[in-house]
Amino acid sequence: DDLLPGERTRVNRRYAEALEADPSLVRDDERATRLASYWYAAHDAAKALPAVLRAAVEARRRYAYSEQLRLLERAMELWDDVPGEVLATLRPFDYAEVYPASACDPENTPLRYLDVMAEATVAAHFGGDRKRALAISKKAMRVLAAESDPLREAWFLVQRSRLVQGLDKGDGWEELAAAQELVRGLPPSSVQADVLTNVASWRALHQPGPQALADSDRAVEYARLVGDEYIELHARLTRGWLTADAGGVEEGLAEMYAVRDRAEQL
Repeated sequence: DDLLPGERTRVNRRYAEALEADPSLVRDDERATRLASYWYAAHDAAKALPAVLRAAVEARRRYAYSEQLRLLERAMELWDDVPGEVLATLRPFDYAEVYPASACDPENTPLRYLDVMAEATVAAHFGGDRKRALAISKKAMRVLAAESDPLREAWFLVQRSRLVQGLDKGDGWEELAAAQELVRGLPPSSVQADVLTNVASWRALHQPGPQALADSDRAVEYARLVGDEYIELHARLTRGWLTADAGGVEEGLAEMYAVRDRAEQL
């Protein structure tokens, strides 16, 4: 606390350089976070951003969503101060559920600011800060308004549907309907399967009946087409409930039990 700002910057740079030179100085589970903290405090955005992103991945793997959100917000703060040549070397570092971070070319597509916002939206939601998640997703939608990117836009709309329902700010249907329209006619994808699954779940809750059951069938079909078993299980669970609600109690329960058994294996 007695250090001047310039001295503190130099000290943190030395700490970061020492840790990079000898990673054994700290425990494995602390290294990424410590390095991110040192480079950030050293005011070296070009070094800090990659370190912060790596630390965010580690936090996510520990289910430390509040810590992950703090790191991702730090990454967003640093973004504009990082040279373009450094940004060009960054690659999608993690995957927020079915968000299409690098659907076209994972090896050569640089990480985008929008990709960081997607991770931050999920981290805030899972960390219990739905208001912050909604605010980040709103900012992302403003970015997407100037682009033609239906899959990412649909993904953010699904997140917003969940969030407005969780915050009691609406029933979430407007967002889901818009997402469904965006993916209509596109080649099958995990995003499309996720949209259909959420539509089926929404109808199961608000409008159970033949249309909801048909939606769940389509969701299962699309999830299988793209090989996304997590979404498939979610869709099958919804279908089982709707089948039982429609009178096929034994068939519906059998599907739900099958989903449970498979989920336990994964």
